[in-house]
Formats: sequence, C-alpha cells, structure tokens
Amino acid sequence: MKRFVIIRTDRIGDLVLALPVAEAVKDAVPGAHVCFVVSPYCAELARACPFVDDVVEYAEKADRPGGLVRLVRSLKRGAYDAALFLRPTPRAALAAVLAGIPVRVGTSYRFYSLLFNRRIAEHRRHAARHESEFNMALLARILDLERSDYSPRIEIGPASRRSAGRVMAGLDIARGAFVIVHPGSGGSARNLTPEGYAWLADHIEDEIGMKVVLTYGPGERALIARIDALRGRESARLPGPIGLADLAALIESAALFVSGSTGPMHIAAAVGTPTLSFFPPVISCSPRRWGPLAAERRVITPPVPECPTCIGARCEYYDCMDRVDRAAVRQAVRDLLR
Repeated sequence: MKRFVIIRTDRIGDLVLALPVAEAVKDAVPGAHVCFVVSPYCAELARACPFVDDVVEYAEKADRPGGLVRLVRSLKRGAYDAALFLRPTPRAALAAVLAGIPVRVGTSYRFYSLLFNRRIAEHRRHAARHESEFNMALLARILDLERSDYSPRIEIGPASRRSAGRVMAGLDIARGAFVIVHPGSGGSARNLTPEGYAWLADHIEDEIGMKVVLTYGPGERALIARIDALRGRESARLPGPIGLADLAALIESAALFVSGSTGPMHIAAAVGTPTLSFFPPVISCSPRRWGPLAAERRVITPPVPECPTCIGARCEYYDCMDRVDRAAVRQAVRDLLR
C-alpha cells in the first residue's frame, strides 16, 4: 500500500488531532501519498500540515446526491489503496466502496460497519485514551507502527505571517508580548464562565503586565461584549473574522493561549504555543481524550467528581466551572509565561 486517504469531515480540533496520522503513515511507508478528506472550513489547516500531500473538501452536512458523486469521483481519481475513517459516516463510507478502495478501516459497531473490511471495536465516548491514540489504533490495524507518540504539526506560510503581522500592528502588540484568551468553545464543552474569563484577563494585564487579545469564532461576538462589560473596559480583539491559517499564525505569535476545550486550543499546540486550558468534569469531554498535545501546557478542571453527562442547573455542583481554583490559575499563568 502506497496511497492512503484519511477521512475526517467534522470540526477544527478533530481534524488537528487527526493530522499526526499523516506523519505516522509517512514513517511507516516511505514514499507514501496521503490525502485528507475534510470539511471546507478546515481545509486550509489540512493543507498547512507538512505530511499531507492532497486535500479533498467534502461538505458532509450540506451534501446532496451530487456531492456524493463528486466525492466518489475524487476518490477514484486518487486510486487509493486504503481509506482510514477517523470519523466514519454512512455517505463517506459508501463513497469509498463505490470508488473501489480495496482496504477500508473503521469501527465495528455502526449499522453501516459492513462497508469496512478492517474493523476495530472501540467506543470513543468512554474516553479510555486520547483521541490521537484512538486514531493511531485505527492506523495500526493495517500498518506496523514503530511509535505512536506523534503530535500535530501546522506550518505557517508567508501570507499568513503577513496577515498576522497586520493584525498585531493594528492592535499595537509585538510578537511574543501578548496572551490570547479565547473564551468561546462553539458549544463543544462546558467552559469557564464569562466572569471567570473577565477576571483572568484582568489578572494577566493588571498583575502580570501582559497585553491580552480576545479571539472568537462565528457567533461569539456577544460573548466578547459580555466579557468587556464585566471588565469595565474594551479588550483588544480581532478586528473581524480571519481564516484559520491566519489565526494559526497569530496564535503562533502569542506567548500563551488560554481557552476551554476548543479547536483553536489544538491549533496552538500544533504551532508550538503554550496552552492553559479549562476542562469540565464530564467523561466524554475529559482531557484524557481531548487534552492539548502542546509541549508546554497546563490543564485545569474544577474540584468536583467526574460525571457521565452534564445535567446543568439540576446538578449539586452547578456551575462547577465557577469552582475552578483561581490560585492554581495564577500559578499556571506564571509558570507558562516564565
């Protein structure tokens, strides 16, 4: 096998944690060709990985019969020897079959698992290990891997560096002299409250003496406005939406990236920026599965029992994220900025 296609059509963090599979393939099979099938929104991140040779965009949620036909044609043109479904979906699995890909690797417990001819029986929701390890286990179903401790890598191109430079110039900040605080999570997990982020931004600026820049995703401007109201001042922020590659360049320029469990946290890890992350005690959202793979990182969870699912205000520990130890947060900020 020389030609591999890897399917991961969901969100930012999911894709970033799938990128190490490309490096593992290249190590195991010298001269291998690796293609990623990804959502259009995440495509530029896949293209920024030095181990990915080709990218096919597939809008799974907006797919119509014509989209499936186009995917089948793309897969046929690629003449792939193996398809690895890190996030299996019925349509993508069917496309691989119709494209005639001989080896198809996926999980064994779905109603369409018969479309895979190499299967692994494992439920990720139990968070028994890290997402990247789950991905490597699928790859190990067809390749002998000498190691599995790969981390995501994203390379910043010149155009994105220039874009980040313009943003920094507009905010009057210098490379390495600011902290990014990203308070949104796109609904992926419970997060530190706006009050918590407002306190943290004040602490970094007033007690540490570092400039804070607030970043945000689609639909999160109201959250930024709420934090500014709590702070009683206007925070430095992105002037408007930017592409993911440009965001990666800006994150790479920061001294520290602070957030909940969210895709940009994994971008920070992939570009080498230290991370401070807040995680809820929910098992499926555990840092055991979703923690950042940054070389320098701190993960903070509230001091409450782990729970199988969040029941919100009915929980005796609600809102558990308000219970995060602020002394531990202060120490983590100092350690990571040191």
